[in-house]
Amino acid sequence: LLAQQTTVPTETSQAEVVPLAGSSDTTPSANYLETYKVSATHPRLLSIDSLSVKARVFEVGRDGRNQPQLPKNSYDVGWYNVSALPGNQGAVVASGACSGSVGSGVFRRLNELKTGATMSLERGDGSVIAYQVESIETVPADAVNMASVLEVTGRATQGLNLIGCVGSYDVKTNDFSSRVIVFAVRI
Repeated sequence: LLAQQTTVPTETSQAEVVPLAGSSDTTPSANYLETYKVSATHPRLLSIDSLSVKARVFEVGRDGRNQPQLPKNSYDVGWYNVSALPGNQGAVVASGACSGSVGSGVFRRLNELKTGATMSLERGDGSVIAYQVESIETVPADAVNMASVLEVTGRATQGLNLIGCVGSYDVKTNDFSSRVIVFAVRI
């Protein structure tokens, strides 16, 4: 997950946000969630009540490290288009920024999520699918096992796996030192 924005956070605190040249972050309009549309089977909105997250979900591909790209705006979440669709067998994989040029990113507190927490994905057809967190891991950025991230955890057949940045920020590489990966199953 190459950072589209810069900051110098630690794993326990947020630091000053410094805009990166070319960043396309813009503060969303008041009704940006209500007016956002996607095809019926695609993920439209991600909600994580315990983190006060409600975000649009945009389709993304992979970056040069074979990891999900970040969406263009730090308020949004990216659905990795080689992962499952919500409601289908397999794991839906979503990425998000921890910081952005306009402030903190949608996944700024992802490392605070706890096992047992719930979240949901709303599809383009309005149906909502709920998930429960089974496990959370933090790994070095260069040690992310994407085969594992693309799998459903445990014996479940449907899951939602989130990946975000944590740790220290390196200006030279435009990247964070670690990734937090959340594995959840459909409930």
